[in-house]
Amino acid sequence: AYGNISTSLGNLNADINMKLPANKTPTYSGKISSAGFNLGRFFNNTKLGLVAFDGKVNGSGFTVKNLNADFDGKIHTLEFSDYRYQNISVNGAFVKSLFTGHLDIDDPNLIIKNLNGSISILEDTTQFNFKADLQRANLQKLKFIKEDFSLSGLLSLNFAGNNIDDFLGSARMYNATLTH
Repeated sequence: AYGNISTSLGNLNADINMKLPANKTPTYSGKISSAGFNLGRFFNNTKLGLVAFDGKVNGSGFTVKNLNADFDGKIHTLEFSDYRYQNISVNGAFVKSLFTGHLDIDDPNLIIKNLNGSISILEDTTQFNFKADLQRANLQKLKFIKEDFSLSGLLSLNFAGNNIDDFLGSARMYNATLTH
């Protein structure tokens, strides 16, 4: 399949080898990109919005229930919790609503190197379980808090929640710096 795919969730550009066997889950491999795909509606998560990306994909399934795909590429923008993140490099697997793998973020307000672990985006609760080198986070501009705070350090996180008020789990920071 080569060309544009238009859906109610957004447009996808694809150069994919696709197999659509009768009564079985479809499989695919190749290149895929989108200037704006509604990830929030796809995963039924109101905290998520549009995503713009390009990369290589190899997997099966087109719905959250049967998605099992490896992705290696770049997420140019991703809307999450009323903030538009930029410049995310991704190499990992998406199985249903769970991402497991590696990513780096080079956003104007968030720089993360070597994030390894998993992020679950099932419905309205997001779960994090990863280790990462947080080089800089402007917590106010990321809309986590109202006051001007910046944070850096080595992270080891295992929690669920979309904001500080519904946080449940553990968060460990090493060699941390908090600036107000």
